[in-house]
Amino acid sequence: MASSSYLIVGAGVFGVSTAYQLIQKYPNASVTIVDRDPYDGDNRVAASWDWNKVVRADYDDLLYCRLALEAQDIFESDPLWMPHFHKAGVFWVCRSDYAQDVINNYKKLGRASDIQVYTIEEAKKLYGGLYEEADYTGAKEVLVNRNSGWGAAGDSLRAVTREAMKLGVKYIVADVATVQIENGRATGIQTAKGEVISADTVILSTGAYTAKLLEYSAARHNLPDLRSGDRITAAGITTGMVTLDDQSFAKMKDMPVGFQGYTYRHNSPFIGSLPPTKDREIKWWGRNIFSNHRAVLPGRVVSAPPDEKDYAQWKVPNSLKEDIDNANRLFFGSKGAHWKYEKHRICWPTSQQKQNQHHQQNHHQQQQLDSALEETTDTSEKSYSGVRNTREHSYPTSHPSVKSESENSSLRPSHSDIAVGIALYFEYCHRQPIWCFERDEVRDFGSMHDELACSILALTLRFSENGDQAKLYANNAKSLIMLRIANGTVDLATLESLCLLSYSSFIDGNVHLGQFHLGLAHQLCRSAMLDVESVYGMEDPMSDRKKRLFWSLQMLEQSYGRQEGLLSVPTEIWRPAYSTTRGPMPDHDPRAPTLPRDDLGCQHQNEPGIWNTSVHLGWVWSQVRKYVSDCAHNNIKEPWRHDSMYAKVLADFMETENRIPMCHRYDTVKFYERKVEDLKMHRDYWAPWLKEQFTYHVIPTVLNHPFLYIVGAQHNPNLAIPNTFWRRSSELALLHSTWIVRMIDMVVDKQVPLADPFFGHVAAIAATVHLYYCCAAAARLKHKSNTDFAKCRRFLKNFLPTSAACRALDRNLDKMTRIAAGTSDSMDVEDWMPSKIYLSVPLMWKILQFNTFADSHELPTAGLLNQSLVPNPTNEDANENITLEIIVASAPEITINTADGGQEAPTLSYKAPLSSQGPDSARDTVYDEVPVDDNLTLCTTPWLYADSSQFVNIADMGCDDPQPALSESRGPAWWEGENFSNIMFNHF
Repeated sequence: MASSSYLIVGAGVFGVSTAYQLIQKYPNASVTIVDRDPYDGDNRVAASWDWNKVVRADYDDLLYCRLALEAQDIFESDPLWMPHFHKAGVFWVCRSDYAQDVINNYKKLGRASDIQVYTIEEAKKLYGGLYEEADYTGAKEVLVNRNSGWGAAGDSLRAVTREAMKLGVKYIVADVATVQIENGRATGIQTAKGEVISADTVILSTGAYTAKLLEYSAARHNLPDLRSGDRITAAGITTGMVTLDDQSFAKMKDMPVGFQGYTYRHNSPFIGSLPPTKDREIKWWGRNIFSNHRAVLPGRVVSAPPDEKDYAQWKVPNSLKEDIDNANRLFFGSKGAHWKYEKHRICWPTSQQKQNQHHQQNHHQQQQLDSALEETTDTSEKSYSGVRNTREHSYPTSHPSVKSESENSSLRPSHSDIAVGIALYFEYCHRQPIWCFERDEVRDFGSMHDELACSILALTLRFSENGDQAKLYANNAKSLIMLRIANGTVDLATLESLCLLSYSSFIDGNVHLGQFHLGLAHQLCRSAMLDVESVYGMEDPMSDRKKRLFWSLQMLEQSYGRQEGLLSVPTEIWRPAYSTTRGPMPDHDPRAPTLPRDDLGCQHQNEPGIWNTSVHLGWVWSQVRKYVSDCAHNNIKEPWRHDSMYAKVLADFMETENRIPMCHRYDTVKFYERKVEDLKMHRDYWAPWLKEQFTYHVIPTVLNHPFLYIVGAQHNPNLAIPNTFWRRSSELALLHSTWIVRMIDMVVDKQVPLADPFFGHVAAIAATVHLYYCCAAAARLKHKSNTDFAKCRRFLKNFLPTSAACRALDRNLDKMTRIAAGTSDSMDVEDWMPSKIYLSVPLMWKILQFNTFADSHELPTAGLLNQSLVPNPTNEDANENITLEIIVASAPEITINTADGGQEAPTLSYKAPLSSQGPDSARDTVYDEVPVDDNLTLCTTPWLYADSSQFVNIADMGCDDPQPALSESRGPAWWEGENFSNIMFNHF
């Protein structure tokens, strides 16, 4: 050993410490370090070179704990290390059993410690209340270890390097190009300039550069096994630094190292803050860890730092700077709001995939990193511009079903474009509503199908600055899909591509094209028998991915499928089976596939996940859409009859609600108490949860929409007979549309990004209800309805930049508003307090049925059919003036006549079109022609606008007080302000 030679590539903490130990143990050995940067340079790429680092031994892994204790002993006793160690302590916010695990490890190792565990309230008072505003969401306790601290990383690394060189270690500055391989073993390295440096033993301590170096070496020596594959991933993490003012420094100079101990269940690694140095510099690192997968050689993609000499470490995009801002707030709340950041740096450590996935502790640590990796194309500002709002933690991976057959195809997007598309997909589309694949199933760009790559970009580029390229990728995807069908090579990735294209078309308002893609995907699913449970074998690794695709297609069918025509698919056959065993199973095809495994937010194994519960409610929504379609075609049976479509849908709705676990319900999850950062971190849960909530409230809103029964009564006289249904249904429509506005308020307040046009549709539907009540006689209800109507419109407009369908929906709502007001000019709806309105019948049907096209002058089948097959267009603009006139008594308040028990039904009204009518002008109307001289006034029932006391106990709407009190001492109405605490549905 004394005469052996060692070549260590990389002069970071591992490389230098290895050289230092080797030269001490073998003084006569030749030990050489090669690094691209001088050891005393001002700017290095080594991950260990930074302002300061944590020195601690409080690990929940016993091996790590033992090794760290040995290292910490050296820091406290060795003169080489002592000057660089600062024993400030650690303040660790624990959201698991971490603190107890650390204490147990110390006991097992026989080490005394100064570890203490505090309750949250106790911890807030420590260190002068420094952490009283920290984020304690989900925290169990706080660990404080006063033996831990931090080390001056750059200073200690330089000191140890100098000491090693004094002992005989050589230090060479050079860029390493490849590893030299002879007879199956490493014999040295070759530099970028062609110089060869040889040694008996070669040790790679190359960190984030390792995967790239091995790719180059494998290619040079034609040794594929030399590649690291997915075992080594370069993972970037952002740090930020602030120089404190004198006052802040005085308060924080004795602070400990802070940790927010998030777990893999929180989809985040732990984040930290370090105490200020003597120069008053304080540092954080962020929660976002991201990879940088790119092609380093033709067809070879690995995660590696950028090619710039300094890894572009100082080029930090705004999205990652915001990550540091969040870290600041998570520790210090408002205390650090005035601090100005002076430096941001991207540090590039390395993650290694664990070989033993059954080792619980190592697997747990790896999951923390895996769930946090975010795919980006580079670290420059330009690279992030396409994903400027993207904060989702993701990285691409390969899957056996996705193989590229045209690596050099002109239709194939670049790796950097695919990376942008993947990041945008997980930001805006994943599980909201479609759920085709997980992050680890699309990590290998090189093996991804061309049509899938193009489809992802066709769907997601609308959320970037390159939205004009989406149509090109959509056309490419369609060509590639049809080529697959023609060649008989359709596989799962092809079906996923159709799912993405279908959703993209629906967002664009091209409903017929979206339904075509959806129908084609359905037919291919039938050919592959994906609609039969027996196909999903227990040992099929693709089983869950296939189920996610199948039910994603059903989700799209539920919201956008065709509801009329002989060839439309009956919604009943898509009814999903319940996974719970409680209660009798509903009728469904026993061969139908079960829902995919989804345990997000679940407390028990047999509970359905949040995405699966949204599928169940989505099926009920599809029944509501069918009900509206029937009403529009004058096919309506009295809703109070037990065999009516209304009663059937309501029964399905109640049954579905009854099966939703408590863990997903409104009062359990407390969405309104969640912090913005928490919602961003757990987007995979909250996006489908919001879909579930909006669906829950829009179902009874539409089922009980006054418009359906006002129009229906003109054909069915029984609907006009006085009965309590009018009262109950109107209250339910108003109540749930008010809840929709409340959900909108919370979404806006929590800054949750939503892209599904379904949310815009729900807002438009709620707006029509509030428009109906804008002419209420009760002043407070009138003002409330007007305010809520304006909120719905503003919320809908949030979708206009990315959804042509919502732009069309907004145009229709705007037209209907102007017709309602009797004006052709734009108006400020927030100042609008009408005494009567004119509801456009055709526009109301369009909004309720989401019957919109991206361009009002564009054919509905654009992009699909030849002119010879395009149906003849109707003159819809003229029919938009067919209206119902809604007026109320002029008095602002109405005295209630209770003689009829509150059963008075509204009288019907009809206002003739403003334009002359030909024989086909009323084509879209569903009621018989009423003589123009019929001037019956639509008098809405007075109880709707009664004194606010009438609504205090709306949960008891079935038990009417025959003599309601109108005392001023009664509480406010449920629809006034935010008084939702005592009304029904709050539990959901």
